[in-house]
Amino acid sequence: MIRKILVVTAAALALAACGNEPTPAPHIEATHVEAPHVTATRVPPPTPTSVVRGESRWSGNGVFSVGDTPCCGARASIPAGRYTVTLKDGETYGYWIRCNDLTCKLTDTEKVIDYGLATGAEFTGVVAVLPTDAGVFLMNTTLTAAAS
Repeated sequence: MIRKILVVTAAALALAACGNEPTPAPHIEATHVEAPHVTATRVPPPTPTSVVRGESRWSGNGVFSVGDTPCCGARASIPAGRYTVTLKDGETYGYWIRCNDLTCKLTDTEKVIDYGLATGAEFTGVVAVLPTDAGVFLMNTTLTAAAS
């Protein structure tokens, strides 16, 4: 609204300066507009695109809450435990992140507890997901429960 008032005023002044006779500026009525009330909402973290649980495997690009049931906006969960990390079929690069908050990402260092990069078709690694972790973020990787 203020921008519109300024544009109209500037145009009127420019036109008034062009002629020999002064032209009165148009009457502009200013009104007060209240800004709408905006409430901050927490956007849920990304969810895995696929979950394979039949063989104690968790796979998908997104976040899993740690525990027996999903919580805090996550659509899937992963129990605390020891896991073998592999790349999803057809992928040559991926990573996993253990997080103290479900909204973590690789560049969010204050929320990252630990992470691992997976490169190469034959990559394999091991990660321990602790009960004190809030979540695990997977990108192009699969976690398979290790035998006890």
